[in-house]
Amino acid sequence: MVQNWGLMRGCLKSHSKLSPSASWLSAVAVAPNAQSRSYALTSRVAGSGAFTDGKAGDWCPSGLLTTAIGKQGTQILISSPSWLDAVELGSAAIIDDEIVRIDALDPDTGACTIARACADTVPQPHAAGARIWFYGDNAASDDVAYTMNTTLDAKLLTNTSEGQLDPSLAAVDSLQLQGRQGRPYPPGQFQIGGQYYPTSITGDVTITWAHRDRLGQADQVIDTLFGSTGPEPGKTYSVRLRRADNQSVLASETGITGTSTVAVTDYVGQVIVELWSVREGLESMQKHQHQFERVDV
Repeated sequence: MVQNWGLMRGCLKSHSKLSPSASWLSAVAVAPNAQSRSYALTSRVAGSGAFTDGKAGDWCPSGLLTTAIGKQGTQILISSPSWLDAVELGSAAIIDDEIVRIDALDPDTGACTIARACADTVPQPHAAGARIWFYGDNAASDDVAYTMNTTLDAKLLTNTSEGQLDPSLAAVDSLQLQGRQGRPYPPGQFQIGGQYYPTSITGDVTITWAHRDRLGQADQVIDTLFGSTGPEPGKTYSVRLRRADNQSVLASETGITGTSTVAVTDYVGQVIVELWSVREGLESMQKHQHQFERVDV
């Protein structure tokens, strides 16, 4: 029996004339076997009846991480590779929910250098076995604009020389659209006390970051370590400091237009800092978050 496996994502489109709540569906997939030529993306609003006619999709270059990486790792080794020779340097890929840039790749060995947290994502740890998708121009879309919070069902139907997979045999994936293209990008260069992801901080907690611009960098794959771009007009930042044990808020600030703030607290122990962007009531899809020990002076 021919089987499909695919991953649906909110399509990253950015344009100043689009409604902030407009959302799109896209999908990537790897071939289930050597006889698979392509696939068709079929979709519907959840529970609404028949699936739409399929949009053609090509198999996406992909592979698995051989070992785990933390939030700052840039060297990965890819196992179970497919179509790596089609990947272009400087293009975007996605691991779990983090978009990365491909700075170097050896298709024969699977050795790859990535730049972290591009576009609207923040650095995240990834386990061994996590799949990397070199999505580039290899994502299929139904090309329909939906409203934010719409839940869609999708089926990916494999095409072979003998025909197309029977829709009744295809698994259903569901995704709630988040208005991703209209949300502000989270800031880059997230640091606490002048450090990336420190284990402890003494005294007041100083948080710094770099501006990001959803519109100005929409055609660029800028990573988290890059300097400020923009910012997008009307964009502000919010910061929150919480206790790690009971999640209670120790300090918070909203409406920040600059690139730094200081969270003051008397609490000593494990704390969590969160940093995100806000524009016209919409928050960035992802937030920076880091836990560390706050030590008294």
